[in-house]
Amino acid sequence: MLRLIRFLVLAVLLVAAVVFLVENPGRIGFDWLGWRVDTSVAVALVATLMLVGLLTALWRAFGWVLAVPGRIGRGIQRRRERRGLRALTRGLTALAAGRTGEAARAAERIDSLPESASLAKLLQAQALAAEGDAAQAEERFKALLDEEETAFLGRRGLLRLALQRGDLAAALTHAREARALAPNTPWVLQILFDLHCRQGAWGEAASVLTALGRVRALEPAVLAQRQATVALALAGQAEREGAPATALRHARVAAQAAPQFVPAVVALARLEAQVGKRSKALAAVEALWRTNPHPDLAAAYLAAVEGDALDRFKRAERLAGMAADHVESHMILGVTALDAKLWGEAKRHFEDALRADPGHPRRALRGLARAEGDGFDHREQAISLRERASEAPDDPHWHCTSCGMIQPTWAPVCGACGAIDSLTWRTAGAGVAGGGLVTLVPDTVALPPAR
Repeated sequence: MLRLIRFLVLAVLLVAAVVFLVENPGRIGFDWLGWRVDTSVAVALVATLMLVGLLTALWRAFGWVLAVPGRIGRGIQRRRERRGLRALTRGLTALAAGRTGEAARAAERIDSLPESASLAKLLQAQALAAEGDAAQAEERFKALLDEEETAFLGRRGLLRLALQRGDLAAALTHAREARALAPNTPWVLQILFDLHCRQGAWGEAASVLTALGRVRALEPAVLAQRQATVALALAGQAEREGAPATALRHARVAAQAAPQFVPAVVALARLEAQVGKRSKALAAVEALWRTNPHPDLAAAYLAAVEGDALDRFKRAERLAGMAADHVESHMILGVTALDAKLWGEAKRHFEDALRADPGHPRRALRGLARAEGDGFDHREQAISLRERASEAPDDPHWHCTSCGMIQPTWAPVCGACGAIDSLTWRTAGAGVAGGGLVTLVPDTVALPPAR
């Protein structure tokens, strides 16, 4: 529509100009170097326009001729850049396929790219690292630190090498530098968090975990679990330093962050009982027992009960009633009945435990053997039950999902491999994740944009 209006306006102006010239013909003449020209105004205007058009065409042709060398040079440069990009692509593909020699040769052919020096260093460094030449790879990665555009890539490579050789101090330095270059990079924050945890720097770990939550690098459930883990570690640290009030405060934070997390509730109950708040300790265990009965909860509950063995049995009856059919409810009743020398009650509840969980009978068989032997003097039956217990499948324990080792109690860090928050309550034989910190570091680079 706008173009139509513009055309109509120009047409009207042109018609008006023609009409004006027809009504006012006029004449133009000049005498120059023996030439005399005498013509109408209309013809003079047309001749002038033609002359301007001719001069414009000549000027453009002259400019085109002058620009030919530049266009040829740019064409050659574009072809070289395309060859360089193809070499870079082949190099990265070869590196991903494990053909490190081919990747190194490709790095020598990318010097036609504007960023050729940095790209070549990066590709060569990654090829050398893949070949196992860590010393040469480290030199190449260090060379990348000199340029602002590639400093982060250099730090990433150095961090990966440090983790591969197990130098956690150097890895922490490189991770901190990488965070300074790219503060909100999730994998950098994750590695920093793990490194702080492995070194027992739980305050720094809590700070990094806050940053991980801010950039939404973790699922809400995972974030809550990590917050509980760090809070429990801080509680243990405060307890060792003789600060029970601080320890209790951290335990409350842990239980609030992950109310279904057994170690958090166990720690809270134990610390509440230590400061004389036994009713709060018992209430904390009872709240979780309804949905997740657990042997560690039972131990924490009984430790908070005042009185003799019979008092503990009566209190255990209250707790067991909140999940009456669960195997752990029968187990806590059987154990407390044994301590109170209520042999019949103990035998009944251990038999109920065997029926509730026939797949993991070891603890129940041992308890039943004690009831038969100590309570009813059935020595042969007790021996038979103990033999059955020794041959029965293992009961659940705290297992590390990273290395598979069994741990006697839950801890924020696996005592065998140092993995963070990796202990789960399960039986032996389940899968092991493995991998380690180095798997968190990306080992690929993005291609530069095509030109």
